[in-house]
Amino acid sequence: SSFAKTTDQPKSETIQLIKRWNQIEMEAIETVNEAKDNLKYLSTLHRFIEPLYSGTVQSMIDTLPALMNSIKMIYSISRYYNTEERVANMLSKITDQMVVR
Repeated sequence: SSFAKTTDQPKSETIQLIKRWNQIEMEAIETVNEAKDNLKYLSTLHRFIEPLYSGTVQSMIDTLPALMNSIKMIYSISRYYNTEERVANMLSKITDQMVVR
């Protein structure tokens, strides 16, 4: 009886540790998936963002409709980058870069 109580304790702790490990692993996998998804969608913006850093004012103006359409597409179909906060942050950074140029 006393032996059964002592052996149950480590098993219980082990089970809890395994559950916690599985939870952490799932969170890590979800974070990696989010990073991959964000990279996939944000990398499509590269050709539209480049003129904001090295182009002329006219090239920035010419790029804006396609840039805005791409952002709209990302907002519509991205699994993770589809929050108003993230899109507003992106638009703010784009606007800041346009002002700098």
